[in-house]
Amino acid sequence: MGQFSRTPGSSAHDLAREAIALVMANPRRARAMAQAAIAVPAGGDVTATVTAHRALGLATRELHDAAGGAVHLRRAVSIADRSGVAPLAAEARMSLALVLDDLGRPRAALRAIDLARQTSTGLAFARATMQRAVILRRMGRCPEALADYRVALNTFRRYGDRLWQARALTNRGVLYAYTGEIALAEAD
Repeated sequence: MGQFSRTPGSSAHDLAREAIALVMANPRRARAMAQAAIAVPAGGDVTATVTAHRALGLATRELHDAAGGAVHLRRAVSIADRSGVAPLAAEARMSLALVLDDLGRPRAALRAIDLARQTSTGLAFARATMQRAVILRRMGRCPEALADYRVALNTFRRYGDRLWQARALTNRGVLYAYTGEIALAEAD
């Protein structure tokens, strides 16, 4: 199981939440924690199960195995869909869209992100919209991407979500740099 040994009494829910938080900083540890969360009986806690599979998929992607990550993310989507938990399914689809784009399947990525947006509101919708903008930018559809960044940024500002606002500004800055708008890129 790698670098992680489970603390006795750790719930699947706690392990899954910690794993998802560690994905970017320490994907190996996140993967091990997600595997441990999956191994712990969740007792019907769909959130724990879906979050663990989502963390496992994202960590696997970060460890340069996008195809393996997609397997776990599809499992997360499937479990959330079967359980009728739309917000969890939307989060998993948002992660799956990122991986599908990494795999060179931008149209499938857009379908996944658009499905996520259909069942999302507020910050969740804005986060999915930002992710959609990233995919659109990679496809060379810059005007559409800029429109999505605008929608997402307005929502992040309204909710005071500074982390996602920073992510959106960084990504929009990359778009501006690619299109030669250096002053706008630097401003973002």
